[in-house]
Amino acid sequence: MAEDVSKIRAALEVLRVPNPAGTDRRSWMRGMLHGKYQGADRYCILGALEHVGVSINHNYHREESADLRVIRKVIGEQFGNGGYSEGVPPSIPGFNDEKTRTFDEVELVLEKAAILREEEGARSDWSLKRS
Repeated sequence: MAEDVSKIRAALEVLRVPNPAGTDRRSWMRGMLHGKYQGADRYCILGALEHVGVSINHNYHREESADLRVIRKVIGEQFGNGGYSEGVPPSIPGFNDEKTRTFDEVELVLEKAAILREEEGARSDWSLKRS
């Protein structure tokens, strides 16, 4: 469980790295999956998660891995569901690519998601010890 939990934090660290091109303060970007796809060292949220080993199905962004599920949950709690129908979880790419999105908002979501995953892991570890 700890390995999965650390992937959200690891992805956040990827996004925090200063942009090597010097045109931006961070490696985070919106609008494109970069990294290995374009030869650049900039990433959207999904690109950073994939970079650290989270399995992403790029044809179906709603794949229900625990990491993606908790990130969508935090996006919904903090920013609403992005105009989707009630009960439909928010889109990570839609959140990332919003024109007014800031890195501080991305950082907030990933920090909260990492904490939730750690809490899930602690509960899971506790229940395994009790059985």
